[in-house]
Amino acid sequence: MDFVSRFGAAFVRRWIAGVSVDDAVRESALINRAEEQVMINYLGEHFHDMSQVENAVNTYSELIDKMEKNKVHGCIAIKATQLGMGIDDQRCYKNYIFIAKRAQKAGVFVWLDMEEHMYVSKTISLYLKALRERKNIGICIQGKLKRSYADARRIVRMHGRIRLVKGAYDESRRIMYTDREGVFENYLMIMRYLFEHSEEFIIATHDDRIIDSALRLNLIHRKKFAFAMLKGIRGKLAEKIAKQGNTIFIYVPFGPQWLAYSIRRLREGSNIALVLRSVLQQ
Repeated sequence: MDFVSRFGAAFVRRWIAGVSVDDAVRESALINRAEEQVMINYLGEHFHDMSQVENAVNTYSELIDKMEKNKVHGCIAIKATQLGMGIDDQRCYKNYIFIAKRAQKAGVFVWLDMEEHMYVSKTISLYLKALRERKNIGICIQGKLKRSYADARRIVRMHGRIRLVKGAYDESRRIMYTDREGVFENYLMIMRYLFEHSEEFIIATHDDRIIDSALRLNLIHRKKFAFAMLKGIRGKLAEKIAKQGNTIFIYVPFGPQWLAYSIRRLREGSNIALVLRSVLQQ
């Protein structure tokens, strides 16, 4: 059965590269031709046994090898629960270091994606521990979370590299901002801090106001930063940003666990509107 047959080609093909490493590499090559870089993620999280973890580590190893062989311009994004967090934290750390070392040899940067709030503290601790011995790693921080400004300050002080996203997980009002303006203001506050205090970071957004604010801030601070967007959302804007001389990464997910990712993205009301707009524009 085709991997999009149950979900609808108009939506899933815009988000998901396919099920295999070869699918991801092939899609990434097309994106690179548009002068955009890629951020490739093997889908899956919350693994419950080590066989799933070993499969993820092997998949990322294969991905890194094929990115190098095919001269793919970009990086990878991994999740802590793919590497064994919650099963064997020591093994998780070893897997993280293994992937980072392998990636460094291939000239590939490794982003540690953030998951639900229950994993945030452990994920940041994992990252900061690894940062003592690996420099080709960065971490995702979610603008929705009320704790994220303090987390960003801590990470920057440790010379870590941040990718600032809005966040795709639903949490309680106690933990996260639930209104659009609250999320926007918190995101903007963190972004301003990054421009003032961090040397290199990524602003992951589809919001015109945030993009314009980032470009204005960079006229003042002149930092090494990039934008990031999800595959299939606002493709024409991504192309415009790239043609203006800005670095932009397109988040390219792949793997057999595409359905859960797609449903989570569709639950974000703003994404539905953005995808519909993208479908009509392309």
